[in-house]
Amino acid sequence: MISKSERTELRSMVRGQFRVLRAEVEQREAEVLADADQQIADKYASEDHAYERAAFLANEAVLEANRRVNDILREHLESHIEYQYVQLHFPRQPQKRRLDLRGAAVSKIRAQVKSALLILDRQEADLLRQLAIGALESEEAHAFLTAIPTVGQLVPLARLSALEASLGPDRPVGGS
Repeated sequence: MISKSERTELRSMVRGQFRVLRAEVEQREAEVLADADQQIADKYASEDHAYERAAFLANEAVLEANRRVNDILREHLESHIEYQYVQLHFPRQPQKRRLDLRGAAVSKIRAQVKSALLILDRQEADLLRQLAIGALESEEAHAFLTAIPTVGQLVPLARLSALEASLGPDRPVGGS
């Protein structure tokens, strides 16, 4: 039989270990999000390069046009101040596809993280419960624990099936 001091120590160790596991899940979430961002950047790298090249060439053309206009005015007018006559209003690069891809990735990653954290919470609770059950001696204490409802009692399988059916075939309730 585990002593009271051992139970206290084990409880502390379990909680500490699960804090570390949760932090590792959060760290992994950050890594996977960064990886998704990099994959999106890689996917559009050639498009980004082409856009930057076009913007550079357009800007060079504008600079050259302004030089030529100023040269003409300097040649034909006695007093001439250099101005920028031609201005470039280059459109911003469209981001919708990237934002859609990132949004989908973030949603999926967050769902997986939430699922992982739920599993950790459940495992921690199970371990702590096992420690507590071992310390309980009275029948009343054991009866008290059995009064805690299960998910199956709270949401019967038939209700879960109905929820899954209402969401459609691509969105299971418990899936990620």
